[in-house]
Amino acid sequence: GKDNSSDQEGRERMESLMEFLQELIVFVSDERRRQEFTPVLDEVSSVFQQVAIRVLEIRGSRAMRNILRLQSPAIASVEA
Repeated sequence: GKDNSSDQEGRERMESLMEFLQELIVFVSDERRRQEFTPVLDEVSSVFQQVAIRVLEIRGSRAMRNILRLQSPAIASVEA
C-alpha cells in the first residue's frame, strides 16, 4: 500500500532528476550554448560575491559592536 506509493514517488523523482542531468550534460557539452551562457554565469557569480561581501560586512560590524560592548566595562575598570 503506502510503501509502494512512496517507492513509486521516489522512482519518479529519480527519473526526473536523471532527465534534468542528461539535458544539463547536453547543454554544457554544446560549445555554442556554453559560450552564450558564460556571461550570464559571470554576472550571477559577480552578484553573489557582492552579496556575500555585504553580508560579511554587516555581520563583521555586528560582531565588532558586540565585542566592544562586552569589553567596555573591562576597559573602563582598567582606565579608572
